[in-house]
Amino acid sequence: MAKTQLGLNPWLCIWIKPRQTIRLLVEYNVNYRFLAICAILGFWQMLWFFPFLPLHKNVALFAFLPIFLLISMIVEYLFFNLFAACIFWCGKLIKGAGKFKKIRAAIYWTSVPNIVVAILSMVMFLLIVNKEMLSTSTTIILLRVAIISQIVLGIWTFVIRLQALGEVQKFSAWMALLNLFLVVLALLIVTLVIRWSILEMTPTTA
Repeated sequence: MAKTQLGLNPWLCIWIKPRQTIRLLVEYNVNYRFLAICAILGFWQMLWFFPFLPLHKNVALFAFLPIFLLISMIVEYLFFNLFAACIFWCGKLIKGAGKFKKIRAAIYWTSVPNIVVAILSMVMFLLIVNKEMLSTSTTIILLRVAIISQIVLGIWTFVIRLQALGEVQKFSAWMALLNLFLVVLALLIVTLVIRWSILEMTPTTA
């Protein structure tokens, strides 16, 4: 999809115009760039696990890139779908009008700032493991800048997510916050029930 078809660049405008951007995106193609974002975010997360794998000492990283890419896309795809499903069903309790795929689009498009967070995280990782590249004072300054940037981006991601979710659910950002709170509450209840069930089924020793 070209910029001229939307009248804006979604990769940039989602940062400052989340409601307008998500409205135009779901009208044009509710699945636009879904797999691409899944691949980018998922692949970055999988890379963090690579140093802990027993094979990384004997096999070059590039040999596993295709496998990592496939697995990361599947994991991120499942995550976005499950998260959107939770928001969809909990949103029904407060009269949310959004359809499942529109809610999913709002969630994964407002994850775009996380791509920048991923880049900053990778920079931090490289600085930590390669301390000899820079002086100690320079490394500390860069790490502080990266950490502060991650915090700011994390807050901003949450803000634009509320706006985009409010747009597709047809209510305010405050109601979108309530929607997310209900999701957290529901997941907490389910977790406690599962934990209680496991404890009940576990035989106690005298």
